[in-house]
Amino acid sequence: MKTIMVNGKIRTIITFCLCLLPAAWSLAVSMHPVSSQGEIRQKIEQPLVMHIHMVHLRQYDLREGKAIAKYKFHNAGDSPVTIKRIKPSCGCIQVRMRRQGKQIQPNEEGEFYLEVDTAGESSGLHEYQIRIDYFEQADEEHLKSEHVLYRVEVPEKKVTVRPRALIFYQLGSEETSQTVQLIDFRPESSFKITDLQIDSEFLTAGEVTTTQDQYGHQQISIPVTAKGSVPSGKYTGSVIIDTDDQEFPQLRIPVLIYGPNAAQDGK
Repeated sequence: MKTIMVNGKIRTIITFCLCLLPAAWSLAVSMHPVSSQGEIRQKIEQPLVMHIHMVHLRQYDLREGKAIAKYKFHNAGDSPVTIKRIKPSCGCIQVRMRRQGKQIQPNEEGEFYLEVDTAGESSGLHEYQIRIDYFEQADEEHLKSEHVLYRVEVPEKKVTVRPRALIFYQLGSEETSQTVQLIDFRPESSFKITDLQIDSEFLTAGEVTTTQDQYGHQQISIPVTAKGSVPSGKYTGSVIIDTDDQEFPQLRIPVLIYGPNAAQDGK
């Protein structure tokens, strides 16, 4: 009977130890620096590391109708990488990158820009997927890819004036011309200019023309010309546009004119 009791205690101790093994293994794994292994794997499998994977633009400069986002990255691998193409999910996005197609050295940083012409987009939230295809110098036959997201909130558009201000540098004796454009984004809406005034002795307005832009919006163009031989100094003025539109009865475009300095004027 004594031998049986001893064997029973041993069996109990062995069972208890076996139960502790999973917990001890889990503790050992949790104490191991797995993040460093993940970083090594990242460098080997995805050497192109994006610093940001999503840009969400809620506010941006609407004067030119463009929403522009910047994405930065760096080469975390051991060999140069080359970005072959940046493929947006929409043809409305223009990609700008100076070094596309050129090698990016290890630890070197780079950037590219995504530009959306909001004039052609309806109001509301727009989401675009972008794929970046690249290859390593050591393995040019196999393309790798990274993905980023671009979100743009397009506000309700009504009437836009481009540019919002006119600046002329009249340093010589020749005339200089710029064109003011009024674009009506409202659906099934149009207005007419009832009066046009130029509040400057150095400016004149040309013939007003009404057309449609590439998206079918009404576009009114007004050429504005600054006279040559403007006296030395800085001068301000305005282009004042009266319309038959109840919501936009009058539009004003400020004007700044720079004449030559005193030395140039005296020659």
